[in-house]
Amino acid sequence: PIVFRGPTGFAGQLGSTHSQSFESWYANCPGLKVVIPSNPYDAKGLLKSSIRDNDVVIFMESEQMYGDKMIIPIEEYTLPLGVANVKKKGNDVTIVTEER
Repeated sequence: PIVFRGPTGFAGQLGSTHSQSFESWYANCPGLKVVIPSNPYDAKGLLKSSIRDNDVVIFMESEQMYGDKMIIPIEEYTLPLGVANVKKKGNDVTIVTEER
């Protein structure tokens, strides 16, 4: 198993030539898991889970998130891959987001 880690999306200062989002392409490649955290807490837990996973993982992060500040536990923790973080259950609408 291996984890490929890299940036994705718009970073502000880089312009159109370095602001691509390849996660949709990776997500359609058989055998790859694509992970895109939306905050620093998720980034730590998902990266640790990605490293422990037995499959090939593409770990993509928004460069806009690099300066975000958040309380992160020092102790070890992981977040499960492939499990949604449901904020509120309902019956009327589904909103799915990725990165920042």
